[in-house]
Amino acid sequence: MRFVLVLALLTACGPKRPVSEDETWRDYESKLEVRLDVVETLLDQGSVPRGLAIMSQMRAEGDTTPELDYLQGRALFLQGMHSEAEALLISASEKMKRDGRPHATLGLLYADTKRPEDAIAALRKSLEHDEANAKTWNNLGFVLTSGRHYEEAVEALRQAVRLDGTVRRYRNNLGFALHASGHPRDALQTFMTTGSPADAHANMALAYELQGTPDKARDEYQVALKNNPDHTTAKEGLARVEAHEESP
Repeated sequence: MRFVLVLALLTACGPKRPVSEDETWRDYESKLEVRLDVVETLLDQGSVPRGLAIMSQMRAEGDTTPELDYLQGRALFLQGMHSEAEALLISASEKMKRDGRPHATLGLLYADTKRPEDAIAALRKSLEHDEANAKTWNNLGFVLTSGRHYEEAVEALRQAVRLDGTVRRYRNNLGFALHASGHPRDALQTFMTTGSPADAHANMALAYELQGTPDKARDEYQVALKNNPDHTTAKEGLARVEAHEESP
């Protein structure tokens, strides 16, 4: 029995099987993917300095994957360093030809720097690679609305809602686009799905404010306050409209 136990121990502690080059490469690829996922999660959470620190370490270790350019460009965009971010994102988009993320971030950057047509083009390019991305459809719809391309905005935002109807912001943006495109009833119906009647009428009032019709905005704010006398947004909006009407 003792001999058997010794033999078993020797077998368990014997020389390890050599690791092949393929296995080493798979381990590297797996580690790289995990680190990239961690960085993207940190950026999603707003932890930009931590994400940049990990990327700096990865570059110091010799990682040259184009995804680092994308993530670093995104991080710099989040920090407001638009020129530096744009260069990295363009570089990433040229190398990551089947990935829509660099184009999606470029779209946000262009929108942020008042380049709406470039933003629209970049967001559309992103959707060529990731047509099921509700967030990008929403961003496209928002930029189209800002650029007064109202009918196209409605279509983009309808697609965002079709893909993910759980996000209230998408439906609210659709409501504003519907109102701007001349469909106030549809807009109100859409706003009604995102909150209380007071919230819906406050959104309608804001839409009329943006349209430059303060009298209709005032009426909608009053309806909102009739539904909820303590509605803060409606109170502030009504005061703003009344002050505007009283000014010479």
